[in-house]
Amino acid sequence: MRPLSRIEAGNYAVEFGIAAESEREVVREQRFRVYQREGYFSKPPKSFSENPDFDFDEHDPDSLYFIAKLGGQIIGSARVVLGKEERMLPVEKAFEYQEPEDLADIPRNRRAEVGKLVSEVPEDFSSGELTTTLGLIDAIVQYS
Repeated sequence: MRPLSRIEAGNYAVEFGIAAESEREVVREQRFRVYQREGYFSKPPKSFSENPDFDFDEHDPDSLYFIAKLGGQIIGSARVVLGKEERMLPVEKAFEYQEPEDLADIPRNRRAEVGKLVSEVPEDFSSGELTTTLGLIDAIVQYS
């Protein structure tokens, strides 16, 4: 991980940064567990190893994965899709909407989309989900 920030909350110190290439599969495996636990699959695969590319799309190779680590273990992540002139962002494909004029003035290669944010924190870390979510957002803002 390329570290960007750190938040101390009670007895916990969470580090935030950009995932190394070797950590990307760990992030996707964690997303699988969270999606499965929360019932986000319409036809759930039995295991991550059965379908490791369950949410991989054409944006993944160019995306940045931001992660939160507690004691060296990934406890949360978010994916940032960087815009390209020749390709729509995932939200633009998923929904039909009228683009606001202010947004239309921004070139596609200057846009980004944050998504696939998940967290898995220890049960005794009472502010863990909030700390993880806000820390990931802060790391993304610092990077930008």
